[in-house]
Amino acid sequence: MTATARLEIAGLQRRYGSHRAVDHLDLTLPGGCVVGLIGPNGAGKTTTMRLVAGHQAPDAGTIRVDGVDIAGRPDDARLRVALTPQDISLLEHLTPEETLRFVGRLRGLSDSEVSVRTERWLDAAHLQPVRQRLVRELSGGMKRKLAMGCAMLAPVPLVLLDEAFVGLDPESTHSLEAELRDFAAAGGTIVLSSHLLDLVHRLSDIVIMMRAGRLVARWTRAELDALVPSPHADLTALYLQHLGEGRTTGA
Repeated sequence: MTATARLEIAGLQRRYGSHRAVDHLDLTLPGGCVVGLIGPNGAGKTTTMRLVAGHQAPDAGTIRVDGVDIAGRPDDARLRVALTPQDISLLEHLTPEETLRFVGRLRGLSDSEVSVRTERWLDAAHLQPVRQRLVRELSGGMKRKLAMGCAMLAPVPLVLLDEAFVGLDPESTHSLEAELRDFAAAGGTIVLSSHLLDLVHRLSDIVIMMRAGRLVARWTRAELDALVPSPHADLTALYLQHLGEGRTTGA
């Protein structure tokens, strides 16, 4: 693995009964980029993210996060990755400010870093007006922005965002896109799983497509610009072309 790789997956497999959710997946991602992860329902995107974050164990294969083998050194690997899952789970008796400060301390940030990064995220996510409200009183979109902040508060090498932009208002989306770009510019890698193909097209330095647990396509920014040259187009036509007849359905 090269010194700049943030994630290396080799021969990764995960089954649920007879269903192969992830099927011999190989993938290497560099540092300092936003990676769009696309594919139909049941393609294995969420399972792959859970495996990389250490929330599930693979049946076979290896995962290295920033050079650390997640099987051999699980605690060290988990410190290098943060996940915002589709099913958000937050401490609902805390406020957004308390939540971010709590996460910052867990991630080992100093008090001054916690304060600066908490204020920055409350601003970026437009959560300042509700910073002292209990999480249980927030809307679904506000909770999703807070969960994203929990993942991105500390400068970990790898952040996984699973459908994190669903239901967000345009103003927040625009502001948070800038946060993702800044995070990548500082050397971190973000993997963004989304069905919002226009968002993926705008943000991504690399786009990868999964189907039936396998990697079926990978495009760099330059390749995307050549294949989807219009600024008013998105990935839809390219996505449908590669989806072909092998479409899968399910959770």
